[in-house]
Amino acid sequence: MSTSKLSWTEDAARLVMRISLALVFTFHGAQKLFGWFGGYGIEGTAGFYES
Repeated sequence: MSTSKLSWTEDAARLVMRISLALVFTFHGAQKLFGWFGGYGIEGTAGFYES
């Protein structure tokens, strides 16, 4: 009985961590590509890598 409860909590924790990480990557990519959330957009990002 305790094994199935532990398994359920581990699955829930992994789901929360995966969703959180996906949101972080999504927002970071939108910042670099589109200039959302205070980013510089694709031109600013390309200029940074060129310098």
